[in-house]
Amino acid sequence: MIAVIAAEPATGFSVTNVVIVLMGAMLLVVFGWSWAGRSDGARWWVGWPEGRGLMLGAVPGLGLLIFTIGLAIVFDLSGPVISPLLAVPLLVGVVLLLAGGLDLLPKWWGPAWFKKLPARRRHPRW
Repeated sequence: MIAVIAAEPATGFSVTNVVIVLMGAMLLVVFGWSWAGRSDGARWWVGWPEGRGLMLGAVPGLGLLIFTIGLAIVFDLSGPVISPLLAVPLLVGVVLLLAGGLDLLPKWWGPAWFKKLPARRRHPRW
């Protein structure tokens, strides 16, 4: 028996495309929650050596990339006017993702509560 799989459209409001947008949005929400740091749960990444690069670089960078690409797919955003506008969040996302992954985030990047922590807590070593 041959199974027939219905293909979803590449652009527009399909389940897959909306899930992509929601995944990017959730990463940005987690980043915002961690940046605010209003609870101990939001500050879970502080005691982890790779936490700063992950939560202040890789998560928002990946979130921006996925969210922007998802919006472009869902709303079929293309053309000479829209493409440069989409390039800005994509470029920022790539820079944040690389800076976080390679531990090259500048010292000024981070929430105020994080900068007030002692250096040993900001940059723990195993």
